[in-house]
Amino acid sequence: MAEVPNPRIPWLQALLGRVQTAQGQIPNLDTPTASIGSGTAWTGKRALAVHDETLAPLAKPFKAALTGMESDVKTAISREPETVSEEEAKKAQAEYGSR
Repeated sequence: MAEVPNPRIPWLQALLGRVQTAQGQIPNLDTPTASIGSGTAWTGKRALAVHDETLAPLAKPFKAALTGMESDVKTAISREPETVSEEEAKKAQAEYGSR
């Protein structure tokens, strides 16, 4: 049976593009987070509490999750063969083509 281009590769590349777009559209929370509490934008007990209890705990895991997702998709792309059998391509299209 003939080998055909792997249909999963363009799908994964599209996913990677969406992840990278999300990374660019989501603001970096490090600077605003640092300016609240003991910074220059908003100070005081309440500001420090918001910083310590809400903003700081969210900023780093959120950024790390997007970076991890990008890495996972890149790894998945690198593990995919360039070509697959026609049968495997049809199975992949049946599984992923309807999503």
